[in-house]
Amino acid sequence: MTDKKIHYNEQKIKNIIKNFTRQNIHIVTDFDKTLTDGNSKSSWALFAHSGVMPKEYVEKRNEYYNYYRPIEIDLSLSDDYRREQMKEWWERHLELLVEYKGPEDIIKSIISDMHLMSLRDGAKDFLEMCKNNNIPIIIISAGIGNFIVEFLKYNNLLYDNIYVISNFLLFQDGTIKGFTNHIIHGANKNESELPKEVKVAIKDRPYSVLMGDSIDDILMISTMQCSKSLDIGFLEENIENNIDGYINVFDIVCTNNSSLSLITKLIEELK
Repeated sequence: MTDKKIHYNEQKIKNIIKNFTRQNIHIVTDFDKTLTDGNSKSSWALFAHSGVMPKEYVEKRNEYYNYYRPIEIDLSLSDDYRREQMKEWWERHLELLVEYKGPEDIIKSIISDMHLMSLRDGAKDFLEMCKNNNIPIIIISAGIGNFIVEFLKYNNLLYDNIYVISNFLLFQDGTIKGFTNHIIHGANKNESELPKEVKVAIKDRPYSVLMGDSIDDILMISTMQCSKSLDIGFLEENIENNIDGYINVFDIVCTNNSSLSLITKLIEELK
């Protein structure tokens, strides 16, 4: 442990990555508050903070958030209960967006308002390093994929080695009508179906680096069927109560808006 904001055991990390190379690893990562910083709005929250949606939408959205968010981050609750509640939350929010006719053209204008969402410190260097080394990055997000893709485009970071698996909004006549696939929420990422192109990209890469800001993000790795994974957690809320749980699940735990520079350095030092 070398930094009070970053918790890890150096010898444990060395043992995990001893067979890792830049040619045999892939990255599996969450997006909101993982690649973006801890102060950013989540991609689900962007509509409410856009100033475009009606007041009634914002009030109902905030009501849902205040009820469901404490459940999402309360690790003392059973997994089954949290999964059930998260599914209900995502469905009810989608119904709100349909009811209040969330407009398609709002996505680009929101992303250009950079005070709502910013890259985590070191994320640009991390993504560029992975691109330069042809390391596949699979983003599995319970957020809104349309915003994620547009954000990466806006920052000139939507590289060919990046694959986004998320909730993509379906539009009809310029307004939201639903999702193009099944709902991905914070507690069911292990149910995500990998597109064929992703399976091909990681076929000969049995080791992974996993990154996420929720303990449930550890579920992403079961989708990949990896030989071994270095698991990194970003803890930004309720730190004192959740730090022990994160340390039990993740190999490295980063708090207080830590940079991605340590992870970039670890990968750059691989053969």
